[in-house]
Amino acid sequence: MGFHLARELKNRGYEIILISKNVERLREAARKLDAIYYAIDLSKDYEKIGKIIKEFRPKVIINNAGFGIYGDIKNQDWRKLKDMLNVNIMALTYITKVAIEHSTGDIFLTSLRWPLVEPKKSLGYMLLQRLMWPISPDA
Repeated sequence: MGFHLARELKNRGYEIILISKNVERLREAARKLDAIYYAIDLSKDYEKIGKIIKEFRPKVIINNAGFGIYGDIKNQDWRKLKDMLNVNIMALTYITKVAIEHSTGDIFLTSLRWPLVEPKKSLGYMLLQRLMWPISPDA
């Protein structure tokens, strides 16, 4: 989905900057789109994107990163859970904050995976439910 959005924006005259941790796919996409690219793993180095946003001041930012871990939380590896939270919560929030401060246009947050999950069984759903409702001493 990210490549197709980038291609559409390129066709509309936008300069494209691609960011991904998958270097091989990233290079190929950048070649096809004649785009600038950066290999960054959002689970570990998401703050590097802040420097890119500040330098280029993009008109449009599309954050298409995200993944899920399914099953009982007691059976999950903590490192994988932490990576998921870093990508889906920390990177998303950080990129959005920096973009609001330094971008000159629109921010789009996308993901194809959400509709494929039974929402009430996912950790992301539980976190979103807490974030959507005010947390108070009475909660």
